[in-house]
Amino acid sequence: MPGVVVFGRRWSIGSDDLVVPMIFMIVVHSAWLMALGIVRGIVDFTSPEECTVNLRDLILGYIIIVSFCIILEVCIAFVSTRGSILTQTPRASIEYLLYGRYVVGLVELAWLILGAVWASKHYTTCSPDSAKKTLLGVMICDWLLILLLVISMWCSFDSAGRKWVKMKKFQDSMKERRNTDRRRGQNKRQSGSRRNWRQR
Repeated sequence: MPGVVVFGRRWSIGSDDLVVPMIFMIVVHSAWLMALGIVRGIVDFTSPEECTVNLRDLILGYIIIVSFCIILEVCIAFVSTRGSILTQTPRASIEYLLYGRYVVGLVELAWLILGAVWASKHYTTCSPDSAKKTLLGVMICDWLLILLLVISMWCSFDSAGRKWVKMKKFQDSMKERRNTDRRRGQNKRQSGSRRNWRQR
């Protein structure tokens, strides 16, 4: 099956192979969203301490980021089911969805780093315990998920992918040029036949 083209190169994974990974991500992120939502709704964050306020903001930020992740992953999974193995036109938008997921992933990574910095400074002294334990669990799972994603990208990396994209663009340009020349030739023949008819 044709490999998906993202970031200017072809990868060793088809655009129709993303259904199962996205479903897995949706399940994981949905579990995180439920846990964080319950903590945010039940736990009392009225303490005036700065670490508690930061903990509340971290959890709220995670809820927003994970919500965007779920929306994009549902869209990617849906688009990935369209078309057939060799018919990629219905899945043409998946490239832009992957770009969007990449941007959200960068924001997620930045938020994860902020959470790690907060945990290194305030985890042992800050309260409430249930909120910080939930946040720590989500952060650990997130790091593992990022590691799994990096391994998957390494496994699907195609060393000749960039050359393939250049060759495909060259072939498309040559095909377009041949079609243009063919249309010009047909127009010339038609105009020549009209002149011959008038001369007669």
